[in-house]
Amino acid sequence: MYAHREVFGTSGASVFDGTDVNTHPHPHPHAHPHSSLGPRAHDAPADSEPGQAEIRPTRPSQGVCVDIGDGVGALVLYASADREWLEPEIHPVERPEHRQHVWVLERLVASGSVFAAVYPSLPEGRYGVCSPEGVAAAQEVEIIGGAVTEARWL
Repeated sequence: MYAHREVFGTSGASVFDGTDVNTHPHPHPHAHPHSSLGPRAHDAPADSEPGQAEIRPTRPSQGVCVDIGDGVGALVLYASADREWLEPEIHPVERPEHRQHVWVLERLVASGSVFAAVYPSLPEGRYGVCSPEGVAAAQEVEIIGGAVTEARWL
């Protein structure tokens, strides 16, 4: 059985419109074109010259719905404001070539806002969190089925 839980947002209801999740497995060992190695084309400010770079997508929903349950957990990876729009990569510790990533976004909370990447559904186990420079397993987190793990992106 899976539980749907709102991680961020103040509506009191689970919110998921598909725009907040930018995660997919990376079964390939080469660098991903929009990895955490710095700004990417879609990170250009909205006031940049047309044709210079792709514009960021519309601001995603502040709410995040996670699917957790038997053997499946979620990860909230907090970051500093200067890392907004970067995409921290994570991977199972034993499979560093299977990376996935999501955006660090500003999230509204009762006390103000935080910056975090939310991985909404991960098989339980140990995960390596890559450094901003892309070094695999620069830190590790434990994902527990039925729970949301919180960590800071170092």
